[in-house]
Amino acid sequence: MKSYRKIKSVALSNAVLKFLADQKHPVSGREVAKGVNAKYDTVLCHLATHENDLFVERVGEYFKLGQGAALLWARKQAHLKAVIDKSEDELSELEV
Repeated sequence: MKSYRKIKSVALSNAVLKFLADQKHPVSGREVAKGVNAKYDTVLCHLATHENDLFVERVGEYFKLGQGAALLWARKQAHLKAVIDKSEDELSELEV
């Protein structure tokens, strides 16, 4: 399999989301920047982009993980449940 290079901006976006997921309360952009070791203005661009897609929610001057992340998790669970249901149906057919 061919090896591809990592995209630094995507890695930073992932770090921002993971940082927010670990917080117990909304945090400032400066706290996020410090937590992911990145420039403040760059982090604010990532936060604004994620806010647009509901992965980040703004609370006044602070930020927290948004519902978009929960939606992805719910979809993952639904897909896994569908696989289980299909397998159970196939097993039932074999038992007859």
